[in-house]
Amino acid sequence: CRSMAGRVTLRVYYSFMNAQVFLPSERLAPFVHSFMIIESAEGMVNTILPDIHMVMAFCFRGKVTYREGGELQLLPSAAISGLRQSARVLEYHQQTSTLLVKFTEAGAAAFLPLPPAELFNHTVAADQVMTQHQASDLCEQLAGAGNHEQRIAQVENMLLSLIDEQKADVLI
Repeated sequence: CRSMAGRVTLRVYYSFMNAQVFLPSERLAPFVHSFMIIESAEGMVNTILPDIHMVMAFCFRGKVTYREGGELQLLPSAAISGLRQSARVLEYHQQTSTLLVKFTEAGAAAFLPLPPAELFNHTVAADQVMTQHQASDLCEQLAGAGNHEQRIAQVENMLLSLIDEQKADVLI
C-alpha cells in the first residue's frame, strides 16, 4: 500500500488487532526504522520478543499493562523501552490504540539525554526526552487526529524538534 506522499505502508489485520506500519520521512530515516500503529478493539495479550530496536510508544486511546516482579503495572501513555534480553508480555485493553516509533540501531541516541545502554531491560516515561506536559499534549493530539497519516506527521514533527544536532551529526 502507498500513502503519505508515496511512503510505503503495510497493513495487517487479525481478528484481535489491526496493525499498520509506516516508513519514516527521508529526514528521519537515519534515526527511525519505522512507525507502527496497533489497534485492539476487543483487547489482546501480545508477547514482545527481544529486538534490535529501541521503541518509543504513545498510547493515545485505552491503556496497556504489563507484569513486572509479579505485579501488574500500567505502561505510561508515552514511554521509551530499551533493548531487552527476554520476552515481555503486554496486555492491550479494549479499545486501545498505540503508536510505536521503532528507532534504527543507533537512532534513539539522537533524542535521548542519557546513553541508550542505561535503558537496557527498562521502560521509562517519555519525560526522559520531553516534558510530561509535551508528552500528554502529544497523546491528546494523536487521539484527536483524523487519521493515522496525521498521527505519524505529528510524531515526526515532535521528533524533528527534539533532534540534538550535535548527536545527529555524529550518527550521520
